[in-house]
Amino acid sequence: MNLKKGDMVVHKANENVDLTVRKIESDKVTCLHFDKNTLKQEIYSIEELSLSPYQEENITVESDDEVQLKSGGPMMKVINVNSSEVECVWKDVKTNLKEVFNDYELTEFK
Repeated sequence: MNLKKGDMVVHKANENVDLTVRKIESDKVTCLHFDKNTLKQEIYSIEELSLSPYQEENITVESDDEVQLKSGGPMMKVINVNSSEVECVWKDVKTNLKEVFNDYELTEFK
């Protein structure tokens, strides 16, 4: 399988969870996904994953855009863009959460 950063993949044992590829090192793949409004980052072996048939194109993001991970999740508001790093905030019940994403991990909020 020829994976690249930003691809959407599924875990072969749990195909109900879409994942966004953050980093690839040898045969280890770091993926992001949301469990409700909680961001999860997990490492898988490349053999555990399969490429999703649904892929999102890379987009250009600007401050105040409404985005989400390519694999889904809550609406996030872009608050700062620095080259390819995009700082976003989203709500989790009572608090605002903040994270810096790579632009290739995001798509327009649907």
